[in-house]
Order: sequence, then C-alpha cells, then structure tokens
Amino acid sequence: MIRLTGLPPPSRCPDVAVVRGEERIVIIFSGPDREVRMDVEHRLLGDADPEAEELRLLARLGEMGYRATRAPDPGADA
Repeated sequence: MIRLTGLPPPSRCPDVAVVRGEERIVIIFSGPDREVRMDVEHRLLGDADPEAEELRLLARLGEMGYRATRAPDPGADA
C-alpha cells in the first residue's frame, strides 16, 4: 500500500497524473506554477500488485480533491 503523505495541496497542484512503468509508479502533481514528481519503486510495494496499487492510488487522490488521471507509460510499446 502506498502511504500518501507530504503531498502538495490540491489548491496549488490540482492535477495529478499516475504512470505505472516496468519498475515504478510515477506520480506527477501539476498546477499553474509548479510540478512535483514522486516515484514509488515496485519493490517498495511488497507483495502488492502494482496495477491494483495504481488504481487504488487514483481513486484515493480523486477522493482527496485532485483531478487524477491515468497516463500511459512513455516507455511502453504502443
């Protein structure tokens, strides 16, 4: 489970994109004047399924007031 602490406030960074890659989940918060990136390596999730954690994270961020979107992994083959 990913613990959500130290996040930028939705009033400053209302948009968040979540990207699940091969090795990590990347969380990118953005607003009019800033961008904050957080990386969570899959190894830190223990036995949790990375896709399930990504979906849980998207739902929780939405509940917290962010406009959360799932973004494709830029390193994935299209």
